[in-house]
Amino acid sequence: MAVETLSPVPEVAPQSSEPEPQPLPQPRRYPDGVSWATVFWIGVLHLGALAAPFTYSTAGLITMLVLYWLTGGIGICLGYHRLFSHRSFTTYKPIRALIAIIGGLAGEGSAVHWTANHRKHHALSDHEGDPHSPREGFLWSHTLWCLGAMNQEHRQAHHARYAPDVSTEPF
Repeated sequence: MAVETLSPVPEVAPQSSEPEPQPLPQPRRYPDGVSWATVFWIGVLHLGALAAPFTYSTAGLITMLVLYWLTGGIGICLGYHRLFSHRSFTTYKPIRALIAIIGGLAGEGSAVHWTANHRKHHALSDHEGDPHSPREGFLWSHTLWCLGAMNQEHRQAHHARYAPDVSTEPF
């Protein structure tokens, strides 16, 4: 009679025969050029952050935290991400418009453009064409990807393909 023993060492899954993921091919990063307005906006935000320790006040801190929650938590996470990109819930048109305005105050572009980028990211996640794949590096996936300009024709095609439903919103 064989006795089964339990090993304290977990079994290790066999090694995959697939090669390690490689960085994606490097097409021209900004085919329509750089959006200097975006570069300026990000630069101003960082300069403001450098000034913050020298101009500290409790009222300023509370204001910053409330605006951060409002624009990031409500505008981007709830609005742009859950409401517009994933259609996780529905609400009245005036509320949709208000959430879109609040999201716009976060400085991440319009609801239509954000939604199109996010849906494209999900459609092509970590493959060629993903707008902010981490396979292209930390800086690219967190900041540099959003510095590219998009000409009007390219923008309209991008919105029509990935966010046609949001493109018809009155805001």
